[in-house]
Amino acid sequence: LGFMVTYSEEDCSASVLGCSGRIPKKTGTVYVGSAGTAARFLTAMVALSDGEYEILASEQMEKRPMLPLFEALQSMGAQFTYLKEEGHLPVRVKGCAAEATEVFIDISKSTQFLSALLMTAVMLKNSLHIHIVSAKTDGAYVRITREMMRQFGCIAQYDGHDYFIEQGQAYKAGTYVVEPDVS
Repeated sequence: LGFMVTYSEEDCSASVLGCSGRIPKKTGTVYVGSAGTAARFLTAMVALSDGEYEILASEQMEKRPMLPLFEALQSMGAQFTYLKEEGHLPVRVKGCAAEATEVFIDISKSTQFLSALLMTAVMLKNSLHIHIVSAKTDGAYVRITREMMRQFGCIAQYDGHDYFIEQGQAYKAGTYVVEPDVS
C-alpha cells in the first residue's frame, strides 16, 4: 500500500510512518493469508479510501464470513467485485472516499466487522454513527479496539447499543507494546 515501514529484529520493533488517513498507493494487491483480523481491517481501510485494490487470501480464509462487512461498506459507497464466491474473499474493491454519516451492521458472525469500522471511521470526513442490527452489540475484542483507539487519541463512543465516532479525530503517533501472540 506504500506506507514506509522499518523494523528491527534485533530490537523486536517496527515503525510505521502514517499518511494522515491516506493510502500512498492508489492501486495494489494485498495478500492477507489466513489472518481474519488483517482481512477485515484492511478491507475496511481500502474500501474507505480513494483507490482500487485486490484482496487475496488463503483457501482457509476464503471460506470465512465477510458478507456483513462487505454490505456495510457497500452501503457507504464502496464497490466490490467478487473474484470467486460471492460474499467471500478474494475481492476487487473500489474505494469510495466515503462521506457516509451512518452505517448498519450485523456482528453476530464476527465482532471484527465492527472493530474494522471503528478503527477506519477516523478516515471519514464526517462523524459516523454505527447502528448494530444484531442481538450482540459488544464484545471483549471490541472493547480492546476502543481502548487501543483511545490510546492513540481517538474516541469511539458506545451508548449500550450503537457506536459513534466524532469527525475531526486523528490518530497520534506513539509507542505501543504488542503482546507476543499479536492477538
